[in-house]
Amino acid sequence: MWCSSCYNHVSLINNVYPSQPGETGAKANNLSFLVFYAESRPQKLTKIGAYLEKRTARDISYSRIENLKVTLTILTVLVGSKCKENLDLFLVSVVNIVAKMLESPINLEIIEQISSTIVSFSAHHNHVILDVDNAFVTPYSKIIRILCRYVQDKDSNQEIQNKKKVASLRALYAIVSNDTFLKSPKIDEFLEYIIPALLANIQDKKTTGIKLYRSLSNTDISDVDMDNLAIQSVNEIMQRINPVTFDKVFNPIFKYLENNGCLMNKKYLLKVFKIFTKAMNPQYRYLLVLYSLKHLKDFSNDIAIQTNIIYILSNIIKNGGGSVITHIEVLDVLSDCLFETLQNTSKYNEKDIENLENAYIDCISSFTSNVSYPEQMNDIMTFLVNHLKLETPNNEVILKCRIFIIRSLRFILEQRAQIIEKNPTFNSPLPIELFIPTLVLLKDSSFNLRLQYYFFLLLLMEQIGNSSSAFDDNKTHVTKYRFMQNIHTVLYEYSQKKLNQPVDFIMIINVFIKNIQVFTFDGIVEVVPLMFSLEDVTKVKFKNKDEIMLNYAINTMIVEFFDYLSEYLGNESLGNYIGKIKQSKMENGEWCNVSFTTACISQWLNKTFNDVEWNTDDFKETSIYLDHEYIISILCDHENLKNHFEDLFELLSLKYTPHAFMSYIKDENSKKRMSSHSIIDPKLVRNSIPPQNLRRDMTHASIHIEDLKEVLGSFEQLEDPHDESILDLDIDDEEKNVKLTDEVNGLLDEITCQSRLNSEHNKNSSTTLINQPILSNYENVFNSPLKKKQTITSQEEYPLTNMDNHILYAQDSFINNDYSLHYK
Repeated sequence: MWCSSCYNHVSLINNVYPSQPGETGAKANNLSFLVFYAESRPQKLTKIGAYLEKRTARDISYSRIENLKVTLTILTVLVGSKCKENLDLFLVSVVNIVAKMLESPINLEIIEQISSTIVSFSAHHNHVILDVDNAFVTPYSKIIRILCRYVQDKDSNQEIQNKKKVASLRALYAIVSNDTFLKSPKIDEFLEYIIPALLANIQDKKTTGIKLYRSLSNTDISDVDMDNLAIQSVNEIMQRINPVTFDKVFNPIFKYLENNGCLMNKKYLLKVFKIFTKAMNPQYRYLLVLYSLKHLKDFSNDIAIQTNIIYILSNIIKNGGGSVITHIEVLDVLSDCLFETLQNTSKYNEKDIENLENAYIDCISSFTSNVSYPEQMNDIMTFLVNHLKLETPNNEVILKCRIFIIRSLRFILEQRAQIIEKNPTFNSPLPIELFIPTLVLLKDSSFNLRLQYYFFLLLLMEQIGNSSSAFDDNKTHVTKYRFMQNIHTVLYEYSQKKLNQPVDFIMIINVFIKNIQVFTFDGIVEVVPLMFSLEDVTKVKFKNKDEIMLNYAINTMIVEFFDYLSEYLGNESLGNYIGKIKQSKMENGEWCNVSFTTACISQWLNKTFNDVEWNTDDFKETSIYLDHEYIISILCDHENLKNHFEDLFELLSLKYTPHAFMSYIKDENSKKRMSSHSIIDPKLVRNSIPPQNLRRDMTHASIHIEDLKEVLGSFEQLEDPHDESILDLDIDDEEKNVKLTDEVNGLLDEITCQSRLNSEHNKNSSTTLINQPILSNYENVFNSPLKKKQTITSQEEYPLTNMDNHILYAQDSFINNDYSLHYK
C-alpha cells in the first residue's frame, strides 16, 4: 500500500507528468495520489500551487505544450476535489498560472483547456473575500482583460478566431455566473472590460443558437453561436442585479452604447434591452425605466437618440418594467421632452419629428397593453386631454402637440376595446364628460387637427354606443345627452363656416349619422330640428355668387342626411319624398356631387368646390327646399318613434336653439351632476331618462335665501372672454367678461329646476336658465413656460391647404376599417 510519508509534494507532482517519449496527458494513478495527498494535508496546497507556478514558467520557456496541458489538468482536478474547501490557500497560484499561459505565444493550442480550468475555480471562488488581495486581483484582472480581448479580436484565420471566442465566452460566462461576482470590491474594474466584450458579440437581428453545454467543433461555430453565448452571460449578470449594483452594471452599458454609436441602432437597442428586462428580477425592472428617463433628458438635443430611448422605454414597460413607476410619471417626462423638441422644429426634419411622435404613441401603447387596474386607461386619457391646452390659441407647437395627442387618444380607445373584450373585469366607465371640452377641435382652424379629431370622435362615439349598460345610471345617461347636444352645437357652427370645403361636409354628415346610430331615437328628435334650422339659415345666408356652392353643399348634406334617416327607420314614405327632392335638385343644378362617406375623405383632401362636377354652370340661389311640416308628419306616423315619445310632434316642431346645453345643478351632497335639460322645454325629458329619479333629486334640493345672498357676492373674472376654444353662450355683451362662480351656478340651477317642477302644467312657460357648461381650464402640464405666440389663423377662417399633410398618419388604414360609415 502506498505510504504518503515516502513522498513529498514535488515528487508527487512530477510523477503526474509524462516521463517517456510519446507519452501524453496526465498519469491517472499518480494524479489520484496527488489529490489524496492535497486533501489529507490541505496546508500543503500553498506549496503545491507555488511549485506548479514555478514549473509552468519553465515549461512555457521551453514550449512544453503537453506539460502545460497536464498542469491545467492538475489544477482543474484539485479545484474540483475536496480541496475547494481550502481554495483560498492556492487560488493565487492558479490565477498566476492561467495568466502566464494566456500571455504566452503558444496559448492558442491550450485555450479551451484554460477555459475549463477557469470554469472549475469560478464555481467556488468567493469574490468578496479574495478580491481585496492585490496578489490575487492583479493576475485575475489580467485574465479577464485577455479573455475580453480574445472575444472581440478578429483574426485572419477563422478557425483560430472561433476557438478563441468560444473558449473565452465560456470562461466569462463562468465568471459572471458566480453569485458573489457583483459583490466584488473590484466589480467596476471587471465590468469595464466584460460589458463591452459581451455587447460586442450581440447582433441586432433575432437569433437562436446553442446552449453552453453543447459541444462545438472548430468549424461549426458561427456568429449566431457567439451571439447566444454572449446573451447567456448577460442574462447571468442581469439576474443578480439589485438597486445597489444597478448603476455599476448600467453605467458601462450606456458608455459602450454611446461610444460605439449603438444608440442610433434601434434594432440593436430593442434587442439588448429586451434581454436586460426579461432577465432582471421583476421587482427591479423599474430601475431600467428610471435610468432610461434620465438618459432621455441627457440627449435632449438629439431627436434620433431620444426617439430610440422612448422605444426602449416602451419595450421595458411591455415586459413588465412599469409596475413601480406610474404611467403618469413616465408620460409627464415624455411630454416635457416632446414639447421641448416641438419648440425647436426648425432644427429637425419632418421625418424625425414623425418618428418621435410614433415612439411616444408606442410608449402609450405599452401601458395600455399591460393594464394593471381598470381605471388605468382612463387616467392616461385624462392626462392626455389635459395636455391639449384647450384654453390656448393655436400656434405651431400647440397644433402639433394636439394632433399627436388626438392620435394617441384614438389608439388608446382601440386598445381599450381589445382589452375589455379579452378581460371584461377591466371594463370601467368611459369618461364621457372628459371629452366634452375637446369637441371644439372639430371646428378648429387646422384642417389636419379637425381630420384627426374626426376619426377619433367616430371611434369614441362607437364605444359610447357599445358601453356596458351596467354603467348607464342616471348620471351617465345625462352626461351622454350633454355630449350629444354639444356635438350638435359644434356641428351647427361648423356647417356654416364660409371656408368649408367638400371634405368638411363629409366629416360633418358622418358625425351626424354616427350620432343617430349611437343615440337612436333620442338623437333623431334632437337633430331633425337642427337640420330644419340649418336649412333656414341657408335661405338668408350664402347668397353671394362666391357662396352659392357652399349653399348647395349644405342643402345637399341635409337631403343626404334625411335620405339616410329614411333607410335607418325603414320609412318608405320619407325615402320616396327625399328621392323626389334629390331628383329635383339634380335637374335644377342645385346638387353637390360628392360622395358623403368616410372612405372618400382621402379623395377630397386639398380639393375645393371647384373640383366638384356640377350639373350647371349657372349658379343661382337655391329654389328647392324641404317641406318641414310634411317631414314631421311622416315621422310622427312612425310607429317606433310614436311609442318612444309622448309629445313627438312637439319635439320635432321645436325651433333648434344652438346653445341648449345641459346645465349643472347641486344636489344635497354638494356634488356636481347634470340636470335633464333637453332643448328648452323641461317637459321634453326623454322616456329613456328615468324621470322619477330626476324629480326626486331635484325636489330634495333645499334653497336658502341667505345662501343666495352670500354666493351672489362673488364672481370670477375671465382671463380671455373671446377664447374660442370654449363653447360660447348667447349672453349679453356686458356679461361676457364675467363668469359666475360654481356656487352661484349651482344655487341658481336649483331654483330654476324647482321652479320648473312647480309650473309643469304650463306648456308655454319660458322660464329657463341655461348656464354655460363649466369647462376645465387645463394647466400647462408640460411644465415649460411658453410665451403666447401669434395665432396661425383665426377660428373663423381656415382655408384648406397642404399645411402639415405629413401629419395625417394612418388615415387610409383607418377609413377602410369598421368605423367607416357606408350608409348608402
